[in-house]
Amino acid sequence: MTPTTPTTPTALRIDGFSLWLPARGTVLSSVFAEASGVTLLVCRSGSGASTLLRAAAGTLPAGARVAGTIEAGGRPLLGLTGDELTGVVDASHLGELPDDAAAEVLRAADPALLASLGLASAAGARAPERRAALRLVRALSGRDARLVLLDQPLFDLQPTHRAAACAAIRARAAAGATVLWAEHLLEDAVSAADHVLEIEGPARVASAPAATWRPRTLPAPPAMALSRALGLSPDEEPDGHAGLAPRTSAHRRPPGDRLVTAPPELTRLNRPIELRHGECLGIVSRDGDRAAETDVARRLVAVARGARTLSSPLHLPRAPQVGRLVAGWERRHDLAHGTVGSYVEPLARLTPERSVGQHSPGERAALAWGLALSRPGPRLLIEPTRGLDPAGRRQMARTLRDDDTTSMTCVVSSDVEMLSRACHRLLVVADGAVVADGAPLAVLGHLPRPPQLVRLGVRALRVADLAPGPARRETAR
Repeated sequence: MTPTTPTTPTALRIDGFSLWLPARGTVLSSVFAEASGVTLLVCRSGSGASTLLRAAAGTLPAGARVAGTIEAGGRPLLGLTGDELTGVVDASHLGELPDDAAAEVLRAADPALLASLGLASAAGARAPERRAALRLVRALSGRDARLVLLDQPLFDLQPTHRAAACAAIRARAAAGATVLWAEHLLEDAVSAADHVLEIEGPARVASAPAATWRPRTLPAPPAMALSRALGLSPDEEPDGHAGLAPRTSAHRRPPGDRLVTAPPELTRLNRPIELRHGECLGIVSRDGDRAAETDVARRLVAVARGARTLSSPLHLPRAPQVGRLVAGWERRHDLAHGTVGSYVEPLARLTPERSVGQHSPGERAALAWGLALSRPGPRLLIEPTRGLDPAGRRQMARTLRDDDTTSMTCVVSSDVEMLSRACHRLLVVADGAVVADGAPLAVLGHLPRPPQLVRLGVRALRVADLAPGPARRETAR
């Protein structure tokens, strides 16, 4: 979709804004920026995007110190109460959806919007992807707010609904609001934005039109990386028609010997599944059923561990200090000091004295990753990239694909870009049957939503195959 300028643009102005938080220190310092239409806010995990949204929403934690101004439509926002912000800022997406609010959202929303996000029926109200869609609908259904704040709205959606979500966000801006949208799934979001604000450091926010923006602190989305590598102008960039899989392939570390064969009576699949040492195995439901994906993954990891009970996803407590949590984990699993940090540090920098809950979603994802990867034996990863920036996702995929040579890892993720980079095999399932089992490039036709280069079409794939060595290696990963 080609972005268009809103019919009645309402500007967001950030003038000399600085923010200090308890137990964290200076997050942003003397930031100047302007935004209108759909403005994408991007940065490394923990660099302040979510915090900036919460400053505009008036929901900073106690003890926060701010300076400078944030204005929407010429009206200062800092210091306003919740009632005073009503009609000026819609920050509903920053909060969770109460269990009793789903029915009200469904009654008040545009039926066409509900249908486009898979909400035409009331079934499955507690599914994560459904709740994510309801939160987005709630945020976009208002018509009075001058500023709409969105924090990572795409990740928990069904991947097949992300294009519709981007279209709905654009429609809200066309109706007259400024949408400030923090997002890490750049491969989906950039083409739907008018402008990009990239937080490059506490004292620097760079602004550029989305059509000309090039990331400075993050890896470029696949299509942008391909175009830059080949020196293509915007009108020469790959189009959006459906296409075949690229002939290129990444040089992945081969998995090791057979670990165990999981029998159908334990996996509830229609045939045995061979598991191998050092293998990263992704589980994908052809129908996008995350509950089915998670159930299969838990059963496979339980078999690999020789356990009689199903493996459970790792859940982080929010109250403990990070340093104490990590030290306790390393003692429990007889790990050398610093083992967890060796996995975490390439993804995000954590503060040991701060609690888990005081860190950003991306920082918490990095911590969960470090705990899971340092645990001896087969590992279970459920949505490990949730909240991580593109650089962190790239590092995670590289570690799973190339560096880990001993433990078997089973991954469930709606981040198909990460799965295609990280996994040695993808197991595609539907209704208890194995639909496809093979290398990512071999099973692309069975995925509910393929990686971006495949979606871009024949021309992109042909260009990828003709690219010089470095570009070819980049697009294949």
